[in-house]
Parts: sequence; C-alpha cells; structure tokens
Amino acid sequence: MRGTDTRAIIILLGAVAGAFIVGRLSSSARLPLGRQRTTGFEPARIDLGRQPWYTSVPFTAKFVNRRDEAAIIAAVKSACGCTGIDAKRYVGRTVEPGESLELAGELSTRHALGQRTAEVELMLTSGAIYVLTLEYEGYATYACQPQSLEFEGVDLDSEDEVIQSAIFTSQTARVVELVPDAPWLEAGYHDRGGGQTELAVRIAKENLPHGKNYATLNVVTSGPFKPEFSIRVMAEGVAQVRAIPGHLISRNRQDGIVRFVDRNGESVEIESVEPEPADFSIYRQPGSSTLRLRYVGKEAPGAGARVLWVTTSAGTRTRFLVTVLEPKGGQE
Repeated sequence: MRGTDTRAIIILLGAVAGAFIVGRLSSSARLPLGRQRTTGFEPARIDLGRQPWYTSVPFTAKFVNRRDEAAIIAAVKSACGCTGIDAKRYVGRTVEPGESLELAGELSTRHALGQRTAEVELMLTSGAIYVLTLEYEGYATYACQPQSLEFEGVDLDSEDEVIQSAIFTSQTARVVELVPDAPWLEAGYHDRGGGQTELAVRIAKENLPHGKNYATLNVVTSGPFKPEFSIRVMAEGVAQVRAIPGHLISRNRQDGIVRFVDRNGESVEIESVEPEPADFSIYRQPGSSTLRLRYVGKEAPGAGARVLWVTTSAGTRTRFLVTVLEPKGGQE
C-alpha cells in the first residue's frame, strides 16, 4: 500500500506541475498577440484610388494612443509637400491612453501620373514619429503630342505655306480656343473623331523676323481640372538677304539701326525702302548696308509691329519689323 500511495502522490504532483507549466506557457504565448496593436495610425496606409491630375482629394486618418501614458502632439507635417493639413488644429493636443484623434487633410495630385505615394508625419513631444502613407493612381484627362514644334529654315523668299500639326486626345475634354502670343504664329483646330482634335499651326511669314524666334501657343480646353496648357513653338526665318535685327524695337524719338547681309553674312547695298511712312525719319547713306530709323510722328506709336521692305542694289527684296515703344511714363 505504501508503494502505491507514493506513486499516486508522484503522479498527482506531476499533473499539478504540468498544468502550471502549461498555464505559464499559454499565458506567455498570448502576450505577443496583445502587443501587436501599437500606437500609431490605424490603418497606417490609406488607398485613395484613381484620381485625376490637378485635383484635391480629402482624407481622414485616425491616430490611436495605445501607450500607458498620454501622448502630446508636437508636430504634424507632410513629408512631400503635396499634402495639405492644418497643423495648428492638432499641435498641443493630448491623446489619453486608449483614446484616438482624427486628422483631416487634402492630397493635391498636381501633375503626378501613375502609382504614387505621399506621407504625413506626426511627432509626439516624446520624440516618437508615426507615419501615415497615402496611396493613389494619378491620371491625365487629356494629352497632346507633340508638346513643342520646331520650324527650321522657314524660307521667307518663298510663298509656300509652312504648317505643322499636334494631336489633342481626350474622352472628356475638348479644345475651346487657341491663343498664340506672337504675330507670326497662327493656329486652328478641327475634330477628327474618336476623341482626337488636330491642331494646325501655321507660320505667318509676313510677320516672321529673320533668325530663330520663339513663341507660345496657349490651348484653352473644357477640362475642369487643368483647363489650359501651352505648346512651345520655334521658327527660324531664312532668306537671301536678312536684317539684323529682324525685329527692331526702339523707344519714341530714339534712333534704331538695322544692318542687311546676305546668306554668307556679307554686307549688301541698300537701294530703297518701302514704304517710307511720314511718321518715320529714315536715313540711309548711299552704298551703305545700314538704315537709321527714328519715329517722329505726333501721335503716340501704335501697338504692334510695322513691316518695312528693303530692296538691294542687286534687286533682292527682304523686309524687317519695327515696333516703337512709348517712353516710360508716356512722356518724351
């Protein structure tokens, strides 16, 4: 009986010890599960979906304090500069243990296209930093190709037209107006169907100076997010005889000088100037390649450029542009 009692006692003690050990193991195994939810944004990543360019997308995020002490907000800022959030609303706020704080802001997509991310950083007075990541896909509501046009070697002695095209593509927006910013640039458009519009860009040779000239064609659309965009245009005027400068800009009552050369840069002799307007004083020395001009009209010079034609002693004709600016303050 004693042997049997001893074995029973040993078995009983082993069972108790085993239960204790299992209980300790089970308790320790549960702790990491409880610690998985830590202080920070919940969720830490927000998907804003597909968004058009140049729009502001509102968002809200929840910051949760799971620490044993209060969390005091020290700073809130956007890491990329594309996210607007009013930091003054949150700096100095206290979030008690177990409580949360909702933050609101706006994401600006700007011209970003494709899959993008933006970050918002929240710092506590303790120095801890928590990051909220915003995800979105940016897309354009229209496209235009090419985005720049180059007209090289535009022959000013020829009457042939010089035209290039660009294609505007959109399923939602349409072209409303084309606005060039130079007198030598003209443009029109027509619908090709299928969401495409052809922009026809023409060089007005009668207004194009010699050499390289730059202008901008502003395209106005019905697109609500980005209603306007620009196409850069370069046009190079060439001729048997050219003026230097091709476009003379001078102030009222001040002399301007224009020199004429051939394709090789050699000086050419000036025979005559047409027209010779009464409000201009034009001086040319016989056998010279230069003209001296001065506006002497009684009326204020008008806006825009004048076209003057020059004939050389060899019978070649060319022209140059003259624009007279008013003196500062409108006084002589």
